[in-house]
Amino acid sequence: MPDNDAKGEAWGFARNAQAQTRDLDHLTEDALRRVARLSPPSGVLLDLLLDGYGARDMLATTGFAPAQLDEALAALFAELDAGSTTDAIRIAIYADYRRSRDRSVSPD
Repeated sequence: MPDNDAKGEAWGFARNAQAQTRDLDHLTEDALRRVARLSPPSGVLLDLLLDGYGARDMLATTGFAPAQLDEALAALFAELDAGSTTDAIRIAIYADYRRSRDRSVSPD
């Protein structure tokens, strides 16, 4: 039979796991709200970021001029309220975001 310390430890772990689940639910709901407001061009750029495309690959894929890509990425970050590419990708992951598009295109 486990001692009281082990029981207390198990209950503490369970409470902590429950709190983390609530935090994850909150993060997921927030991310879903953010991606729901994306424009179609921003959605395409977010997909490219999730596929690992860098700026050079995005320029080749989208046909944007460098200044246009900078503006489009700034719009994406503003729509997501993201401060960086990492933030945008993190939001997309929490939202389980993927637009339907041809997956046969690769950055290589």
